[in-house]
Amino acid sequence: MRTTLTDLTKTGINPTSSGKLTSELKDIQSELAALKGKAHGKFANQVSQLNVTITKISTDAKGLTSDPAGAITKLTTDLSRLRQKAGPVLSEINAACPK
Repeated sequence: MRTTLTDLTKTGINPTSSGKLTSELKDIQSELAALKGKAHGKFANQVSQLNVTITKISTDAKGLTSDPAGAITKLTTDLSRLRQKAGPVLSEINAACPK
């Protein structure tokens, strides 16, 4: 999950990046689902917030083909939020499961 989240936060946003975004989002959603059952307390809340952000990115990415300019604006904001929310989750994962 570390790699996928990091890759997603660095993904360029343009009308042709839809496929890459979709693939990375599916991977993260699958990894978050597995992690969700193991998360407790503060970490569970962080995972939940991250999941909400990923869902929003997924929804907004679908607009890249029909409204590229609007989708790019939304995704830029979404990815900024993801960077903020992913940091604490990645710190918790790194503490629990060092590389």
